Amino acid sequence: MTTHVRYDHYHYPREIDLLCPHCKNHSVAINENVPKEIEHFIDIANFEKIWDFKCIYCIKKYQVEWDDIQNMDLWYKINLKGVLIWAWNSKHLDMIIKKLKKEDIKNHSWVFFESYLNKNCLKKIKNKSDIGKLENMLKYRI
Repeated sequence: MTTHVRYDHYHYPREIDLLCPHCKNHSVAINENVPKEIEHFIDIANFEKIWDFKCIYCIKKYQVEWDDIQNMDLWYKINLKGVLIWAWNSKHLDMIIKKLKKEDIKNHSWVFFESYLNKNCLKKIKNKSDIGKLENMLKYRI
């Protein structure tokens, strides 16, 4: 029996925008072991799964492991029409917005994650108002 590598392994983002657990403002976790040119990596890449957490508001800095990140809230997260839409970071959210607007994303750096989009999201989020809410997240939350 064979499995497809795409679904048989975990994929991790190099950079994750988070809600700071201390001050509830925008914070970021970056895996500095991964080269800047790589935006997301598969678990067979042998990169350490340790991110440097930093919040510019409360100035907290520390290292965080993947298991701990999973217990933190993502910065780019919203519930629209009963569908939770989330993104690892602004580039991931940009891909989601472009997909919802039916723009060409085949050369987008986050196109890999297109197949993981919630199908209800694609069915329910179609009007300009809802897409505008997502676009505003990019404008006002960075």
